[in-house]
Amino acid sequence: MEIKGGSLQKKKGFFYAVLNVYDDYGKRKLKWIPTDIEVKGGKRDADKRLREILVDYEKNQPDLYSEFENISFVDFMKRWLENMKNSIEPNTLESYNYVYERHIEPYFRPKMIILKKLTPYHIETYYKYLMEKGRLDGKGGLSANSVKHQHANISKCLDYAVKQNIILFNPAQRVQLPKIEKKNNATVYKLAQIQSLLDAFKNDPLEPVIILTVFYGLRRSEVLGLKWSAVDFDNMTITVNHKVIKMQKGVYLAKNGGKNNTSLRTFPLIDEVEIYLKDLKKKQDAMIELQPNDYNKSEYICVDYKGQLLRPDYVSQHFALVLEKNNLQHMRFHDLRHHSATYLHRMGFSFKEIQDWLGHSSIVTTMDFYTSTDIEDKKKIAKKLNDTYKIPGRKSKQA
Repeated sequence: MEIKGGSLQKKKGFFYAVLNVYDDYGKRKLKWIPTDIEVKGGKRDADKRLREILVDYEKNQPDLYSEFENISFVDFMKRWLENMKNSIEPNTLESYNYVYERHIEPYFRPKMIILKKLTPYHIETYYKYLMEKGRLDGKGGLSANSVKHQHANISKCLDYAVKQNIILFNPAQRVQLPKIEKKNNATVYKLAQIQSLLDAFKNDPLEPVIILTVFYGLRRSEVLGLKWSAVDFDNMTITVNHKVIKMQKGVYLAKNGGKNNTSLRTFPLIDEVEIYLKDLKKKQDAMIELQPNDYNKSEYICVDYKGQLLRPDYVSQHFALVLEKNNLQHMRFHDLRHHSATYLHRMGFSFKEIQDWLGHSSIVTTMDFYTSTDIEDKKKIAKKLNDTYKIPGRKSKQA
């Protein structure tokens, strides 16, 4: 605990000393201490009392960082994670804790490296271990990208230690990270394949999920989070403002808000989608009347035959099964988002327009990961080059 000044406040005719108290993680709390001095004519005495209170607290306050003098890096990171629970999304915190419990703690706990003695070499050695032996299933190490994600968390933790004046610098910032090879492994269907995909999912529980994703390029969490209240048939709009995500322990978290501020967006209701949704709503309402005790009256659009919200893992698993059953080229469910971006680009829309449509926080993401150039695009480039440059002394193919 640390006291950083204070002030006088008036309450019920008396002065109170209000101290700015900061805990070990820098979170401020106000501590109210009565002075028993009346407001009327007591300002000078109250100022004096405030100074006395601050001096007393300064004298009696233990050394703020004595408890951190010999704390290990792994124990400090555990405390940092506990403090983070009020500032990040629950699923994000769960992923941080998962990595800590599965990788960081088992590696660093036996070594008991003191936080103040942690060096870039210690961290680099850990990353090397992850890439060589880091996978729990014994099938080799983690990818450079997985190591990069762990590095981000470790660096945030050590940044906090620097801000708290526990360590002088962040050793993670002096680490040489493994090189990450950028790969776009997304499968992008041709338009005829997309039509075959839509046909394959006709009358399937995933039909509304597939249709909405194909037309709008939504994330899995976004399409599952769509509620009927998000559809405005009068103004012909559909709004993404809710999401459903899977937690590590099998819990499904539904909450308002998107992945980032740009994820919260409103689309025009496409005519084809409007007709489909109106028909779907009639079918669901009819099921409620026919089976009032067995069919769940849900606020969500994408539900199963009993009106229950579709699970995120079910979407991915069932999607793969239907593709296999219909002899369609394998693709991940998320690849439909890649498909949307790629075809929007081919239709002539700018990266900025695509970024806004998909809800990316950065246009770099749109450009680097959600557009691809296939052989048909390359043929167009080749033809342009062929028409532009001529090799001296050579006859054209037409001749």
